[in-house]
Amino acid sequence: MYPFIKEYLLAKYLRIFRDRLHLEEWQQKQIVKHLEQVLPLSSFYEGFSAKEFSRLPIVDKVIMMENFDSINTLGLKKEEAFKVGLRAKKRASFLRQLIILQSGSLQEHQEIVEFLLQIRKSGLYGPEICWQRCCRTPC
Repeated sequence: MYPFIKEYLLAKYLRIFRDRLHLEEWQQKQIVKHLEQVLPLSSFYEGFSAKEFSRLPIVDKVIMMENFDSINTLGLKKEEAFKVGLRAKKRASFLRQLIILQSGSLQEHQEIVEFLLQIRKSGLYGPEICWQRCCRTPC
């Protein structure tokens, strides 16, 4: 079962908090539990205790970008993450154009052919594209 479904069902039917104080105590325990797993993976938070999470530094966008490599818990470097993000953005743009193409907004046959040639040259197509529209893989 997906964790969010499990948590929703527990919250809806099994976790009954007597008052706000009990809810907040439970939330604090959950935060500490999460931080105990995550903090050791990030060198940025070295020396901080999960139980004293109110002492953690407030991180804004500038601090995040300056310390991306040490904050990141997956070992990704900032440059790698940006390359992946840029590729995903290009692919999302391509997929939006493909949806427009399939919905019939591009009427002229020549426009369709030029569009497909442009996509093929750019390498922005993936296994979900079928050039002959017969399956989910490039033909």
